[in-house]
Amino acid sequence: MTKVFEGKLLKLREELTEQLTSSEVDIDTLEKKVEVYCSLLPDYSDELHKHLSTPDVQEAIKKELLFAEHVTSALDGLKGDRKNSLLTLNKGRKAKSKY
Repeated sequence: MTKVFEGKLLKLREELTEQLTSSEVDIDTLEKKVEVYCSLLPDYSDELHKHLSTPDVQEAIKKELLFAEHVTSALDGLKGDRKNSLLTLNKGRKAKSKY
């Protein structure tokens, strides 16, 4: 069962990395995949506790949490960039409509 979780997490990590490094990012899709990834972590942790020693579990979970932290940070940055772009665009429209 641990291999199933590892496979799912690996696939999601690859998809998230691919989306974050692509030139066009669909933030909504990325956000959904991040939620799925984070929702798998507690079950993965429980499964690891059944099959591995505590130090090995801690190391594996630490690695996954670090990746989740980086991805959520990148997602927050992208959301902020999108918000700033929309605000700038809206200001331009208001200025243009005054003329």
